[in-house]
Amino acid sequence: MLLLLGRDTDTRFLGAIGLYGLAVSAGLFLYELRGIQTCIALRRQAAGLEDALGVPPGQGQFRDRPRAALGGFVGAEGASWEVYLAVLAGWAYLAGLGLGWWHWIPAVYLVLLYLVALGVKWLLPWWRRSGYASARAAWERTWRGQ
Repeated sequence: MLLLLGRDTDTRFLGAIGLYGLAVSAGLFLYELRGIQTCIALRRQAAGLEDALGVPPGQGQFRDRPRAALGGFVGAEGASWEVYLAVLAGWAYLAGLGLGWWHWIPAVYLVLLYLVALGVKWLLPWWRRSGYASARAAWERTWRGQ
């Protein structure tokens, strides 16, 4: 769509189109995340059934499923975050063209925001587990000179 824009293109409606696309994509993203939550819960229940039925170790479709690699990024949830955030950034860029945001905010900030959001998503599970506690302990040892 942006490739079709020329110098003399009327951009009056791009703001509304971009905001609409942003809202719809955000709703779809939330719906996708809810579906992933349901899927995870169903997998856990199926793993419990495999245990109850005595499925031998290593042969369970749900219990022995490999974990998503790279802290969950190589999996359904990680892919959702990556794709939907990119789509949201695209709609925000289009809205910004129509609303004149990029006259006073550099558009590269969308790329930075995208990368920060992915980084936070990737580091948040580590931060919640022992990562924060061990990082804090290391910091305190360093600060105290131990």
